[in-house]
Amino acid sequence: MNPKPGAFGRPVCFCAALAGVYAVGMARLLLLIVLIHAPLFAVTPGDKSPLELKDVRVSVDLSMDGAKVTSKATIHNPGDEAVGATLTLPRELIPDKQRTGFKLKIAGIARESKSATEFQWDVNFQPDDQLEVAWTYQLKPVDLPHAHPLGLRSVRVVLAHMRGYAAVPDRVVATITSTGMSAGLFENRDGDTETLTVSVEAHVEDINYTWFAETWDARHKSLSETRASFSEDQRTHKNRSYTETLVHLADLYTLKAMPDDLAAVCDELARLERQAKTAITHCGPSANWRKHVPWQLRRVQALKDADNDTAQAAEQAREYMEVLWSGYLAARDEPHPFDHFDRTKYGNYWDYDWDRTRELYAATLELLGDAEAAKSVRETE
Repeated sequence: MNPKPGAFGRPVCFCAALAGVYAVGMARLLLLIVLIHAPLFAVTPGDKSPLELKDVRVSVDLSMDGAKVTSKATIHNPGDEAVGATLTLPRELIPDKQRTGFKLKIAGIARESKSATEFQWDVNFQPDDQLEVAWTYQLKPVDLPHAHPLGLRSVRVVLAHMRGYAAVPDRVVATITSTGMSAGLFENRDGDTETLTVSVEAHVEDINYTWFAETWDARHKSLSETRASFSEDQRTHKNRSYTETLVHLADLYTLKAMPDDLAAVCDELARLERQAKTAITHCGPSANWRKHVPWQLRRVQALKDADNDTAQAAEQAREYMEVLWSGYLAARDEPHPFDHFDRTKYGNYWDYDWDRTRELYAATLELLGDAEAAKSVRETE
């Protein structure tokens, strides 16, 4: 569940663990003897449950205020003897303010925990009995502003604690519904509802659901207004706010595959780099998604994608890259390339996407008719 946005890459918190089980005969006398000599539903360590987890379904109702999560698990006793179990939900998975009076719905009946300090419910399964267990709670999404150009929000459904069953379903189905939220916050979604099917192997695992924190249109409008607010005197390489705005715009135009707009922004950044005599990257923890590729090369590619003339841009890119590539070749064979890369000119070695830089540099050389040099660049590891 990527989230690729609408990817996930990702939702809330639910888990139910089978804490203990025991099997009893159908005779009432035998049942009474068991209850007298052991706590209700208690088992010795190592006992294995005969119960099967037949189905797990999760619904997440998203709104601008948060996420409402409803989890449903169908548990089956396939045997011909009654089975008692203590179902346990880890207390820390329910937000603090929702713990008082929290109830588990068992076969349609809402029941409070038998313990004041733990979430535990005693359940008796008759032979070939099947019960649905459900619970609902509210979660606040986690904000991930540095994970994507539009920012991300994420909720997590914790299912990994569901252990101890003799069998598990082959999949978990999660239904995500959004109310009052722009369609632009979700990737590849048609309508307000999305259904995710997650395969189960040995155990049921957590599900994460992720969506954009801001729409592309809203982010672009904000950045465009910021860009327009800078005076001519402020549009220099020394103004970090201005260069960072341009780099953010380049990210957006890349997302939308808008080569004309991307070429214009790359042209401005390349011009500022020539003035600064140092690379403008804006990589780092505040933009974890970003890896630097020289603006000169990106401009050539954008012009090519837009079917515009590339001759002048390609020549300028070659001049720039001849020096940068020499620095890369000198640093890459060192035990610590970072320490041997001229950061005063090129930025940080590890901020670069060297694979893409290599390919765009070779493609630029091919545009200039230098196939031999392009081949040499591509063969460089």
